[in-house]
This record gives sequence, C-alpha cells and structure tokens, in this order.
Amino acid sequence: VTINGTNDAPVLVDGAQPGDQTANDGDAITPFTIADAFTDVDEGAELSFSADNLPQGLVLDPTTGEISGTLSPDASTGGDNNDGIYTVTLSGTDENGAEVTTTFTWTVANVAPEALDNTAELDEGVATGDTSTTTGNVLSDAQPETDTDGGNDTDALIVSGIGAGANAGTDTAAGTPVTGIYGS
Repeated sequence: VTINGTNDAPVLVDGAQPGDQTANDGDAITPFTIADAFTDVDEGAELSFSADNLPQGLVLDPTTGEISGTLSPDASTGGDNNDGIYTVTLSGTDENGAEVTTTFTWTVANVAPEALDNTAELDEGVATGDTSTTTGNVLSDAQPETDTDGGNDTDALIVSGIGAGANAGTDTAAGTPVTGIYGS
C-alpha cells in the first residue's frame, strides 16, 4: 500500500496575528515578526511571507517575516483613501504556492506643529518723528529651536495669522503690520 500525501495550505495561528498599529510620519518602528501568525501542518514545509499595502518606508523580510523600517515623512498622506490609514494584507505561502492571508490596520498620523510665543523689544522713539520698528520671521528668528513641526517629518511651516498679546481678540493676516501698544 502506497500513501501519497497532498499539500496542505498554511493556516493562521489563533490569536497570533499582529494587532492594529499606530505611528507618526517619519518614525522608526520597532521591528516585529509576523512568522508566528502562520503555520503549516506539512512536515518540513517552509513558509515565505509577503505584505501588501505597507506604509511607505517599511519593508517585510520574506524569509524571516520581520517588518522593519522608518515611515516616510509623508506616510500620513497615503493609505487606502490617502488619509494615513492602511489596510495591510499579510500572506504566508508554502513552497508549493498554497497561501493564507490576514489583515490589520496601520494608522499613520501627522504630528501637529509646536509653536511658541515670540517676543521682541525695542526702544520707544524719543524725538518727534523718531520711530522704532522691529521685524522678524516667527519661524526662523532668534528662537530657531522653538518653532518646530513637532514630528520627524518635513512639513513646511507657514504663518497664517497673528493674534494675542497686545492684540488679544484680534486676528491679523500674515504680512499685515500689527498695531501694538505704541503704534504700528
């Protein structure tokens, strides 16, 4: 009597699939493996792994199943609907081409910028017609390390309005002179 076995497809291991992931633009992720999420009952079966729709900057090693990398600075603009939410499909495939898949969600956020108050000092004019003015750029002035994007991405920062301080309760368009306590 000769018994010829047939190839069994890999299967998912209950409770071993990766959970949903969250990260920010430009972040390096802590590498993790998906290999434990798949198994094959065939003796000596060797599985390979693949991923579809990983966020930009991440890679999957097809032999070890390890996902690693650094998210691209604009990964939050990609995903299924260009909203930073990726439905990632993982596959475990045996050497005969049989496969099983599972999915999880990877959400990538764009960190809000961090802006701090800027200050400037000037002497009030003493003689008639004498004026004192100050100008600057609130993004690149004497406080260069205080206004940042807040994350590891490369978003451009733009001043869209001015308000508060001596002008509390007002909003002034960027590029417009702001009237202070002693003039404009």
